[in-house]
Amino acid sequence: MKIQKIEIFGYGKWVDQTFYLEPNLNVFIGGNGSGKSTLMSFILSIMFGFPNMRRKHSRNYDVNPNVNYGGRLYLTETIYGQVMIERIKQQGRQQLFMTVNENPREEVSSFDELFEGLTKDDYLTYFGFDEEDLMAFVWEDEDQFAKSLVSLGVSGRQVLNGITPDLEAKAADLYLPNGQKPQLNQELNQLAASSQRLDQAAANEQNYFALEEELQANQAELEDLRQQESEAQSEQVKLQIASQETGSVEEKNALGFELAGYDFHNFPEGAAETWHDLNQDLARYEDQIDQTEGFLVLDEEANEEPADADSLLSIGQEWVLNHDHVSDQMLAEARAYREQLNSDEALKEQLIQKRYEEHRLLAALGAESIDELPEELTASERQDWQNRRQELDNRRIFYENTKHDLQDLMAENQDLHDEYDEVQSEYNSFKGTIKERTSSWLKTFGLILIVLALILAILYFVTDKPFMMGSGLAAGALGILFTIIGFLQSGLGKRSVKKESQAFDLDLRDIESEQAEIQRRIDIQNDQLAELENESQNFMAELQALVQEKGGSEYIQPLTWLDHDYVAQVNALEAECNQLIQATGAAQYAAAHDQEWRDYAQVISNNPLSQDSVFQAFEDDYHSLRQLEMDHAFTAQSYQAEKNQKQELHQSIQSLRRARQDFLDRYGFESADEVEEALAKEAEMLAKKERFDLLDHSLNPQAAQLHDKDESIDQQLEDNVHTLGQLTQRIQDLVQRNAQLEMQIRELEASGLMSKLQAEHASDVDQAYDSAVEWAANKLAVATFEQASVGEEGEALERVMGHANRYLYDLSNGELEKLRYQNDTVEVLSEDELWLGVDQLSRGEKALLFVAMRFAFLNAQLGQLNMPILIDEAFAHIDDYYRQNIYRFLDERSQDQQIILLTIDEGAALNRSSKEVTRI
Repeated sequence: MKIQKIEIFGYGKWVDQTFYLEPNLNVFIGGNGSGKSTLMSFILSIMFGFPNMRRKHSRNYDVNPNVNYGGRLYLTETIYGQVMIERIKQQGRQQLFMTVNENPREEVSSFDELFEGLTKDDYLTYFGFDEEDLMAFVWEDEDQFAKSLVSLGVSGRQVLNGITPDLEAKAADLYLPNGQKPQLNQELNQLAASSQRLDQAAANEQNYFALEEELQANQAELEDLRQQESEAQSEQVKLQIASQETGSVEEKNALGFELAGYDFHNFPEGAAETWHDLNQDLARYEDQIDQTEGFLVLDEEANEEPADADSLLSIGQEWVLNHDHVSDQMLAEARAYREQLNSDEALKEQLIQKRYEEHRLLAALGAESIDELPEELTASERQDWQNRRQELDNRRIFYENTKHDLQDLMAENQDLHDEYDEVQSEYNSFKGTIKERTSSWLKTFGLILIVLALILAILYFVTDKPFMMGSGLAAGALGILFTIIGFLQSGLGKRSVKKESQAFDLDLRDIESEQAEIQRRIDIQNDQLAELENESQNFMAELQALVQEKGGSEYIQPLTWLDHDYVAQVNALEAECNQLIQATGAAQYAAAHDQEWRDYAQVISNNPLSQDSVFQAFEDDYHSLRQLEMDHAFTAQSYQAEKNQKQELHQSIQSLRRARQDFLDRYGFESADEVEEALAKEAEMLAKKERFDLLDHSLNPQAAQLHDKDESIDQQLEDNVHTLGQLTQRIQDLVQRNAQLEMQIRELEASGLMSKLQAEHASDVDQAYDSAVEWAANKLAVATFEQASVGEEGEALERVMGHANRYLYDLSNGELEKLRYQNDTVEVLSEDELWLGVDQLSRGEKALLFVAMRFAFLNAQLGQLNMPILIDEAFAHIDDYYRQNIYRFLDERSQDQQIILLTIDEGAALNRSSKEVTRI
């Protein structure tokens, strides 16, 4: 049982208050006077009754006369299912109401059955304790502590000790071992006399026993026949399985004959793969030799008419080539500058940082050098373009939000399409019934009668017999009547068909019109999306054109250029780099060839470059030019290498051809086609052999044995069916004979004294049984309560101690391993393997014993009762270390049983969800 919701109308400080509870651990946190104890008192009052306000020392919770006194508890997992219980007090009288599942609210006299007959004190004995219980337990002396620890309620309550004497007295009133007056003793004596009279009467009915012996013999034979019938049915199942596997058996036999007549080549494993690899490698090398010959022809033509190497040079490389007489000296100047720059670490670090930032901005814009950058946008241009882009983005967001509506429309369109198909299918089925519904056999029968009447009229005029005329008139009248009725039925059927056809047509037209409307809305949204996409593409094209119009390269990222002033930042960084370079004295290194350096810088870029950029570009062009000259010289060597490759390919091809011929000679084949055919046949026969093995292992062995018999499966099935028929007939005969015997036995029982004596005997048995059940129930209850009281021995004590040891070890983090109860005292085993008396334990460790034993008793004694546990401020005096252990322990135990903890400690809320913690 678990409390799902607490609803308070009025109780102490709580008025119109509702609390929702989780099924596991629920923590209520509040200071002194916040209403925690009042809340616990309210729960117990709704369950077991309001406290008597007239008693001395009773707290008056009915302090607000303007509100209803009482409230409700919503319970789950009760013996009735979902239950709401309500208790209110009006004019000094308590009223109780209960709602079970979805049934109406009803007034009841008590909730005893719902709570298994427990009283408030019983409930608190097991499911409720507070700080007062714990402190009284902790401060007891050693002897009293041990007694309390193993006593019934742990907290000092001895509720069940008063129950067992009453139950013992009730049981003694019913039966005593040597008694005469108890009710059950008298009923047992009467039952013995009745049995004796019944035995005496049965001895005189020899015919009764003869019939009964025959009935027993028949029943034994019937059981044997049914066993034979079961075996025959099992045999029939095996025969049916064998009949179903006939095809597989025949396939297996055919495969066996075929495999026996085939002579395997016994190719080694991987022979087929080796043969295929030889052919594939040979084909690949032949293809490579063909391609190599084509390349060699092209290379020979290239060697005869070499291409102009100057056409492959950049403008910087061309300048270096045309100024070869000064290029080495300028390279030395550039290197000297770089070495000087490296020697000045501070300037070098600043220059590297600025160059890194400059390259980062260039990369963001999509440019490799500063000469690819466009002019910067003016503020008004940037604002205009950004406004256009913002408008497109806003529309795109709007259309993205409408995509869900578009998906809904498409789903609705698909549903209409499915509905159209369904209606059309029904319409087609209806059309198939039109002929049946519009035709009438009465009309056809009537026409036949009219034709018969005409024939009889002709015969009358021919034979002049009055019978013919009378019969003809009757047939004609009936024919006309049936024809009229048939035409009326056909007319009604046609009108009905017409109406239903019109209904189907209207449904189909309605669905088509709805589909057309939905498709129109889909097309509108698709057109809007397409229009937005076209506008976006036009915007990007215009922005790209503007980039190129302002001198930028085609690789510039237009959106980055629009969103950021990276061009201005790059120009500023370039200027700062030039200033740093001037500070290094780089101009002195270019003074000897000042004019050449200016010419080179103007050739490679239309924009002004820093000195270090010019030096670096010159070094790059110089080295790449020398690399091109070396590559051009390497071309002649490539031709010779390819020629050598062709010779190696020819050698590989010859080697593969020899290996293939060796394969043919080894297995005695004349050509490659014979090898392919033999390998394919071998693979086919191997597959058949695998199929044969599979059938051999998968077919039912018993079915195979049945197939091996001389008789066919069909003949065996026929014999089995015949045998089953004979057994079934014999069983039916015996059943009928047994029914006759049972009837004769019942007649004997009904006709004589035996029937009366048996009735009296049965009455005595029932009466004695009822008394015995009542006596046994009382004795069982006494035994249960005695075991629940635990005492000092028995399975209950072992069960409690087992739970307590595990809980104590968990609560103490292994510092206290287990406990034992002997010689009227309790000892605890520490982690140092020492048995400690309770007088050696601290109050906190005693509190852990209290919690461990209390929950151990719950598990051992009340396995059938699962009710919420109420704990009111029981651990406030314990330190944080043990208190957090107890909270964790309560969390684990709450997985099996709901726990409600009321405390002032905020630590109880740690690692708990907001639904599990309520602050009041």
